[in-house]
Amino acid sequence: MITRRQSLSARTELERVFAPFACHFRCEQSSVRLRVYERETGRTQLIIAGILLSQIATSQNVAKLVPELRHEFDGSVFKDG
Repeated sequence: MITRRQSLSARTELERVFAPFACHFRCEQSSVRLRVYERETGRTQLIIAGILLSQIATSQNVAKLVPELRHEFDGSVFKDG
């Protein structure tokens, strides 16, 4: 189980990576769902489900996850263009 502190730490790190966008985690059974969205409008830029809790449990694990998330973000169907 991931702690609230770990979740906040992961969200903070991902918001730094995806700035100026905000991030929201929703805990599911043994994974989380990540939503990256515009702060002002709430418009969704990316949704990724099924991120294992272990992938966001430490800052090192988050750092390993970032390239994959950036790849998904760059190809997101939610983005214009």
